[in-house]
Amino acid sequence: MILTAIGMATADNGGDPTIFHPHSDIPVDASGWNTSTGTIDCVYGSTTGWAYDRWILTLTEAKDVTIQVDDCCCPGDYFEIYVDIVLIGTTPVPSEWGCESGTYGEGLSSGSATISLTPGTYTIEVRDAGFQAHTAEEIAAENMCPAAFTVSGTTGPYTGTTVPEPALAIGLLSLVVPGMIYLIRKRE
Repeated sequence: MILTAIGMATADNGGDPTIFHPHSDIPVDASGWNTSTGTIDCVYGSTTGWAYDRWILTLTEAKDVTIQVDDCCCPGDYFEIYVDIVLIGTTPVPSEWGCESGTYGEGLSSGSATISLTPGTYTIEVRDAGFQAHTAEEIAAENMCPAAFTVSGTTGPYTGTTVPEPALAIGLLSLVVPGMIYLIRKRE
């Protein structure tokens, strides 16, 4: 058995699905962090996969921030990493799925995403996307919820490589699409 911040992790993918765990906002800074966490929403059957915790990162200078997510127990979990509600990366999708069908402790997803951030405060969230292709009944039958995992963060020198904000991407599309339509019509 593995003792984690969410309780005793067993072959049921970690934690007690009958206990509701509200979000904890964990303040972090450029010195880095490492947190054992899990999913919060098994009780209500919605199993959207959001982590118990959110990390509130405060930077006093521009840095590249790398966020690493490592699965704990059963194969099938893979993770989306968000900074200020913008998806910046996804860990690999495992080939097996389920505590009962898969091989416990093998084929676990692990990965990271890096983003360049300027000074300020950012909210980092992680979602277990392994639930999205399965019904609540399938998730329960495979003992996949709650799911335990570890989130860690490190910083490095600022490179300026950023992920565009959704509003910026939509704004750019609104400029490009009319131009493309004009060019297509002009050809005709």
